[in-house]
Amino acid sequence: MTHDYSDFEALLVDKMKERGLSIKQLSELSGIASKHLENMANGNYDQLPPSPYLRGYLTALGQILDFDADHWWHTFQVMGVLRSSGQHDQMPKNRFAKKSGKLYVGLIATGVLLVIYLGFRFSNILGMPTLAITTPGQDVIRVLNSPLVFSGTLKNGSTLTINGEMIPIGADGSWTKDVALDPGPNAIQVDAKKFLGGEVKVVRQIWYEAPQGATSTPTAIPGQ
Repeated sequence: MTHDYSDFEALLVDKMKERGLSIKQLSELSGIASKHLENMANGNYDQLPPSPYLRGYLTALGQILDFDADHWWHTFQVMGVLRSSGQHDQMPKNRFAKKSGKLYVGLIATGVLLVIYLGFRFSNILGMPTLAITTPGQDVIRVLNSPLVFSGTLKNGSTLTINGEMIPIGADGSWTKDVALDPGPNAIQVDAKKFLGGEVKVVRQIWYEAPQGATSTPTAIPGQ
């Protein structure tokens, strides 16, 4: 049956009965204090909070009890039973909203800066080392003296080895090493590695023409 409610208290009581709700249960569902619901059910509008709160109450109750909250809000305005909370008469702001908004923006900004940083630093973090061998400058050479100086530069690398021996790297990326040679063919492998990246290997074939009587013991590349 359709009711033509002339006052809100009758509507509220009937809707509560239809759903079998008590004041306490409706308070738990809506988050509205029981005393305010009792005042609304009894028509004690002068004891209710200011209008912004009342409008929020009507919205919550309308969703639970299935009635037009806007209609009753305008009705209360016409009746003149609303109490103003001030010049602007707005719902109180969530005191956490501003902080949460700043935090959210801060997290986004941090994420953007991190992506930009990683984009510029990608090659330094995960890329390939850049190895340059200054001397000897050719892949295959013949020499008359031992040891032979190996030197060059390493950029974007973590470690440098020559035939498995760790070589110190200067602050500017330069390195040098005197490599002892065996008479005859020598395969000298220079290996540069990046901790989280790749590896670069360069092999120099050195033929050492040793003085007469020296024993020839060809140098093998590590791992072969």
